[in-house]
Amino acid sequence: GFVIGQVKKDLIGAHINLDEHLISKSKIQKLKHDEVIGFLESIKMPTQKINLDQLQKPWHAITFNKKILASNLKHRSNQFSEYEQDVFFGNKVHINEHVVFDASKGPIVIDSGTHIKLFTYLVGPLYIGKNCTINEHASIKESCIGDMCKVGGEVDVSIMQGYSNKQHYGVLAYSWVGEWVNLGGGTSTSDLKNTYGTISM
Repeated sequence: GFVIGQVKKDLIGAHINLDEHLISKSKIQKLKHDEVIGFLESIKMPTQKINLDQLQKPWHAITFNKKILASNLKHRSNQFSEYEQDVFFGNKVHINEHVVFDASKGPIVIDSGTHIKLFTYLVGPLYIGKNCTINEHASIKESCIGDMCKVGGEVDVSIMQGYSNKQHYGVLAYSWVGEWVNLGGGTSTSDLKNTYGTISM
């Protein structure tokens, strides 16, 4: 067996050959969470070093989503029809006139049943889920929008889970919005501190 890896003493995974170490399953089942690493060290399990990103804080989801979104969408794009270069649509996507697609940084995937209204600016990598409505004059960049969302104004490098609304003007930047959230008119979040200093959490 071997320990797959640790990041700052956080155990990522381990594979144990019970017969090799003469360990009973009942002994492992009785281990408490904070006893696991000490137990693995006591049976002298070797460690295999690997490079692995670990989500330790909620805002890491935004950082890693931005990092891997383009490559993930390339894997999904073969499930959709190509509307223009690196822009992919599901079934029954409705696009009004004067919608601008910028896929120079990554693909844009718009899932089935979504309606993109007039004068909208979309920048990839970008995923917009099923049955969404993107309101007039919206600007959405490098984000993930879940199913059944209504979105307006500016959205930049954010995750918006399904059944949530941001229909009105305002900025949603570097944010993670859960399901069934409604952001009222004028609601804004920002990644810039008013003093131009470092943001602390």
